[in-house]
Amino acid sequence: MDKGQRLTLLVTGSIAAVKTIPMITALRGGGYDVSVFLTRAPLQWKWVSVEDAKTASGNDVLTDDSSRLDKKDVFFSSQVVLVAPASANFLSQLAHASSELARNVLDAQRNGSKLLLAPAMNYMMWHHPAVQRNCAALSSAGAVILGPAKGHMACGDDGFGRMIDVNDMIEGTRAAAEGRQHPVFSYYEKSCKKEKAPYHPPKGQTRVLVALGGGNISWTDVEKVVADIRKTGMLADYVIDQTWAGYRVALENLTQQPVVADYFQIPEFNGMEHIRLPERAACVFIPFLDDALATAMAEGKADTLFLGVYLASKAPVVTTKACLQTLSPSSAFVLQRDGFDVIEDVSGLANYGADDQSKTPASR
Repeated sequence: MDKGQRLTLLVTGSIAAVKTIPMITALRGGGYDVSVFLTRAPLQWKWVSVEDAKTASGNDVLTDDSSRLDKKDVFFSSQVVLVAPASANFLSQLAHASSELARNVLDAQRNGSKLLLAPAMNYMMWHHPAVQRNCAALSSAGAVILGPAKGHMACGDDGFGRMIDVNDMIEGTRAAAEGRQHPVFSYYEKSCKKEKAPYHPPKGQTRVLVALGGGNISWTDVEKVVADIRKTGMLADYVIDQTWAGYRVALENLTQQPVVADYFQIPEFNGMEHIRLPERAACVFIPFLDDALATAMAEGKADTLFLGVYLASKAPVVTTKACLQTLSPSSAFVLQRDGFDVIEDVSGLANYGADDQSKTPASR
């Protein structure tokens, strides 16, 4: 490796971004000239600051607010592009070329830059079929996937999904840049293997997490779903997709409880709502969908809280036959293949009560 080789460190939305400064320091110690690009989430959650990254790297730091020309140039001028941490959402953007930032990275890769990805997320999200499909596609297209490792994560869980440590990151980056094999590369294959385990909802009165998004739905439909859930005797928490923001106040008035709409709505959760919300639920119930939202789910997007809950849920994800029939056959097929459970109607939610502890996401 030539001393001073240009490397762009792209930091995306995972709490592992708190390791950014040690990574920059180690990369510079390895001889890299490091440029840093910080996306929205690491900044908004204050996991890393522009000022600290600038001091550590010795270069100006780019963000989503930087000019389009600067953002494109920083990738094209780099021999190595390291996405660390690589969130599930950004992996989806890369796999489907669905954002300008992802397209800039992919263009740089086609122009000769080495693309390295260091995933970091909850273990359920990492093992979700949609995330695994995205990683497989990116690996086949020439990206080198560094990890993830197995261990204790910020959300409190243990399993594969933890970003590899800084020393492994540097060794893997150096080997990939030089075209050598390295034991770090084997972490990815090991992490893809998962033993299935049943989900055991917490004891006490059974809850359902209701995720509302998609569909051409009237307020009357929403009122009926809330009423039908109450008839089951189950308590409910509610999360809505951003397209449902107009319903939020009305839904809070109807349910007499907070309705969560965005990752950044409850700062004390520290960006973990998508993991913690389903933890006390017997199931996640999605009563309405349309093909646009179903496609986002199948592509492993997690740019909204609704989509993050879907990917990270330990509890079974459930919909009704009627909802599934509103989707195209291809969308319905993918969601069911990925583990969607189907019930006849809302009364079927009672089957996910405290007496039934054996339910588990079908293919996760």
